[in-house]
Amino acid sequence: MVKHEPTKDCECGKKLYGFKNQRAILYMCYSCGKFEGENFSEKALMLLFEEPNILMHLIETGFLKPIK
Repeated sequence: MVKHEPTKDCECGKKLYGFKNQRAILYMCYSCGKFEGENFSEKALMLLFEEPNILMHLIETGFLKPIK
C-alpha cells in the first residue's frame, strides 16, 4: 500500500492538505484554492473545480478524511 503524506508543498508557497476515502486521494490548498486528485474521474475533478462548495461538503460530511 502506498503511503501518502498529510501535506505537500503548493506552488503558491503554502501547503496542500491531503484527504482520502477508500479509493481516492485529494490534496487542496486553503490559500490559493489549488487541488489535485488521484483516482477521481476527470468529470468529478472538473465538477469540484467549478463548484468548490462540493469539496467542502465532502470533507465536512466525512466522505473525505484527512490523511494522518
